[in-house]
Amino acid sequence: MNWQLAVSGEPPFRIAALKLFMNPRVKSVSPLPGYKLLLEFSSGERGRYDCTPLLEFGVFKELKDDRYFQRVSVVDGTVVWPQEQDICPDTLYLDSVKI
Repeated sequence: MNWQLAVSGEPPFRIAALKLFMNPRVKSVSPLPGYKLLLEFSSGERGRYDCTPLLEFGVFKELKDDRYFQRVSVVDGTVVWPQEQDICPDTLYLDSVKI
């Protein structure tokens, strides 16, 4: 099945076909020491994502506070913090080290 076929289908077939092209979404998250996240994806895979490179950018600076970093949760298939910082679920999947 190719991309054009997937988007030209009628629901519910279009939705099912598009899922074939999506990366897995985050199912659960646990904060780890050193600004890392332990992630479980909808595919059953697990990965470790390092947030350190984000900590100097804009809204992500707040994550330097370890108590705040620990407040991470999963909403709609990605990770979020209380002040609405989030990370793209595709980035989390593609850049995490699978374990």
